[in-house]
Amino acid sequence: LRRKLTGGEQLDLDACFVLADHLRGLTHSQHRATSWLMSAALQQGLHFIEMPPEPEGGFEDEFGAILQKITTGMEEFGKLCGITNQAVSDRHLSDDEISQIVTQAQLISTLFQRLTRNVMRVGRKQRGQL
Repeated sequence: LRRKLTGGEQLDLDACFVLADHLRGLTHSQHRATSWLMSAALQQGLHFIEMPPEPEGGFEDEFGAILQKITTGMEEFGKLCGITNQAVSDRHLSDDEISQIVTQAQLISTLFQRLTRNVMRVGRKQRGQL
């Protein structure tokens, strides 16, 4: 691994995942261990969302979880609209305003990806695939 890292050779993807697992153990942080993957993706115009792990076997009430995410999503989207509307009213965005908008948008993106995961899991359960 050292030779590949210092000798200009390319790391294959399996070695990268082993490295991420090792970093995860050292840093106790999923984000730090996978930031290299997110950086590589950005170079190709791709964006990733870091997701919390799903509950083992899903939720007892998957439909309730879906409805809760939709309700929360509407509330959070309303907050994003308010933050953004106020921030752009003067036709200038401060660093703090940018941070607030990006943070809120990322929160909503994660929530909607979790919603997608719930819906897909319900489909698999209904088809007997889980």
